[in-house]
Amino acid sequence: MKKIGIIIIIICSILVVGCGKKETNKAENNTQTNTPNPLTELTTKEELEEQVKFKVPTIEDKEIITYIAIGENGNKDQARILYQDGSEFDMKKGNIKNQEEISGIYGAEKKNKVTINKIKVTIYEYDETTFGVWKDKNYAYSYSKQNADLDDIKEDLEKLIK
Repeated sequence: MKKIGIIIIIICSILVVGCGKKETNKAENNTQTNTPNPLTELTTKEELEEQVKFKVPTIEDKEIITYIAIGENGNKDQARILYQDGSEFDMKKGNIKNQEEISGIYGAEKKNKVTINKIKVTIYEYDETTFGVWKDKNYAYSYSKQNADLDDIKEDLEKLIK
């Protein structure tokens, strides 16, 4: 009889401890906060420019998939355009010290420097992505394309940098 009593006490202890853990997990889940998404997907260039509060150049003869405004706390300071051919254009307001920062691609190999309409563009390659980065006194820019060579990138850059 003593063995049965001990077994019942052990089972009750396990149940009490198990129930307590479940309540702790529920309490932990209730204290989690949601982080707002810094990306806002838009359908027109006008909506994008309204969000970021600056004019954004586009490549007119390319089909655009979507426009994205990027930023937090109501401060959208970066514009992104995704094209049907897989290329991407980014433009960010402000002084960017590291030009690769605007591309979001780190560890790329510098391939070339070109001048397009008096703007110096540095061309990089990373895996199968070729991209160019440049800046002026107010903005930083990046244009990237998969499986592209220097001539492809230069042709598109000439349409963006006017």
